Amino acid sequence: MALGDAAGAGRPLHVPERLSAGAYARISMNRDTSRPSSVPPRQLPWRSSAPHLRTVGDAGGGGVLDLGLLPDELMREVVRGHPEAAFVVSDQDGGTLVHANARAAELFGLPADLLPGLVADRFATPYDRNGEPVDPADSPLGIALRQRIPARASLRYADAQDRALWLDITCRPLDTTVDGHNLVVCYADDITAAKGAERAAAAANRELSAQLADITRLHELTEALGTRGTVEELLTEVLRAGGLLTDARIGVARLYDPATGTLPLAATIGLDDAARTALADWGDTLNHGDTLYGADGSAVIEDIETDPRCTPQFREIARAIGFRSVYCVRLPTADGGWLGNLTWAFPDLNRPTRRQRRLTSTYCRFAGQLLETNQLHEQQRRIATTLQRSLLLEEIPAIPGLDIAARFFPGASGMDTGGDWYDVIPLPDGQVGIAIGDVMGKGVQAATVMGQLRTALRSFALLYGDRPTEVLRHLNALTLNMGLTDMATVVYLVLDPRHGRARLANAGHCPPLLVDRSGPRYLDGGHHVPIGVVPDWSAPEGEFALDPGAFLLLYTDGLVERRGVSIQAGLDRLLTLAVAAPADLDHACNHLVDACLPDGNAQDDVALLTVKRAF
Repeated sequence: MALGDAAGAGRPLHVPERLSAGAYARISMNRDTSRPSSVPPRQLPWRSSAPHLRTVGDAGGGGVLDLGLLPDELMREVVRGHPEAAFVVSDQDGGTLVHANARAAELFGLPADLLPGLVADRFATPYDRNGEPVDPADSPLGIALRQRIPARASLRYADAQDRALWLDITCRPLDTTVDGHNLVVCYADDITAAKGAERAAAAANRELSAQLADITRLHELTEALGTRGTVEELLTEVLRAGGLLTDARIGVARLYDPATGTLPLAATIGLDDAARTALADWGDTLNHGDTLYGADGSAVIEDIETDPRCTPQFREIARAIGFRSVYCVRLPTADGGWLGNLTWAFPDLNRPTRRQRRLTSTYCRFAGQLLETNQLHEQQRRIATTLQRSLLLEEIPAIPGLDIAARFFPGASGMDTGGDWYDVIPLPDGQVGIAIGDVMGKGVQAATVMGQLRTALRSFALLYGDRPTEVLRHLNALTLNMGLTDMATVVYLVLDPRHGRARLANAGHCPPLLVDRSGPRYLDGGHHVPIGVVPDWSAPEGEFALDPGAFLLLYTDGLVERRGVSIQAGLDRLLTLAVAAPADLDHACNHLVDACLPDGNAQDDVALLTVKRAF
């Protein structure tokens, strides 16, 4: 009987190469058959009826479908009793089923009694792990039949109920032939459950990776907020970052003003001056209080033209600027209140995804807390600056024989106000006391201590006249006694305008700079540690002459200190600038400030006082 001719049947049975197309290399004649199969049977879609078959039992306990004459008992050992589906295929007619065990009949949907007409010749098209259909020639069976090498793969089929069925298929060529046709033994294992677990794990890993990416991105964005000083700068950065998260090009921030009960414009991105002016003039035309925002403090308006929450004014401005959808988020406070709102606008109908909204909302929570701290900081800074200015010398007294000019600049917005100060004190006999100092610390406390030290120094100057060391010694004792500060730097000098003689004492402060006929130089005489460091402050007084036309500069460290630049480099630069300073002291002050603070902002407080002796 020809290979593949069933008893009483006239045509061969084919197992399509596509079925075996999912090979997965585990094929071996010495496979472990000891483990039981717990995989439930599946039904594959058979596409045609079958010829007559007969069932043959064997001592191995596994029923065998015998579609032809097996060459020997070894052929039976290949497939019988194997826990996985096992079958033998010859290369006759491109692939003819020769032999199959009971598990194969179960897995492939063959009825146990093998009634005539129930064996098909082809399976539905299988798909690989990428979801692409597998060519029969590239299947494990096709490779094993044609190339005579082992092959293995995992393939996905749809069963009779159109459910996904994954098979692990292994094919190995046999040395035995039947009627000159090569043979291949195949094993098929149902791995649907394992594949499901694999897909679930992959999905969980993808979700975890996405969450880690989101956390990393939020961390990067929130770190950038720490570099923004003013409220407007911080809000602009929040709008920029929110635009990246939501793919929006336009953003508007409004902050609640409790004094007026309004939401004035605080920052924008993506708008020109005309649009900003229009928004400021119209006010918050989308403010409906708690009715606008959901439980998460956000709101999406997909179509401004039709959404009933939009006022006619808001629709008008949307048309003028050119946006159709908006996403709004409230800026929360730490105690559950709110500071204002943020709005991102889109030119077309749009709705940010759930992930975009979640990220933006989380980011805004961080931003709201930072903004709340920033607002408190700026309020305290305004108080400290006001206090500091009120304690500074309001008007420089006129001193016969001397020209004096001074400047004070608080640190850049976002920096704490320090304790820089200066004073000019008329003394008996026509002399004058000149002081400049800096209190360690920032804010209201530093400004308060500065006022106390200035008042105390003025009192000691009037008591101890022309003895600078005594003035600073008593100032140090008072500071320690009252616990005013841990440290303060002060330069105090006494100048006789008539004779040009001067004496000074320096408690850890920047050295005064003198420019005269001998050239520019720093005065390092009378120098000792800062006030508040040692219990008994004392230093030999320094002396110098202030000739007619000579230029004397006292200053605080904010004029010469810069991040990334040594203090010595700053002092050298100031020396060069002082030589080129204009003769007029007001112009000289402006010259020094413009050169040392080119952007107009000081990183720290800056005080400077210039003195010139008249001819």
